[in-house]
Amino acid sequence: MLNSFTVFSIGVDLTQTIPIEIGSKYMQQALPIEQIAANLSYKNVQSFTKAFQRNRGITPLQYQQQLLEKQ
Repeated sequence: MLNSFTVFSIGVDLTQTIPIEIGSKYMQQALPIEQIAANLSYKNVQSFTKAFQRNRGITPLQYQQQLLEKQ
């Protein structure tokens, strides 16, 4: 179980970072943002979008569009 000690000892909140990393992998598969948020157990798309943007600096849609441009 992750706790505040984990965050302080490694300097990263894994409860936020890991789902965003998994979401990024889903986006590479071109899954809809709504489905990705649901797969990661976010209550709604807005919560996922805020967490993703806080972690990556861009919205999930912008990230997905960048991935498509690279292909």
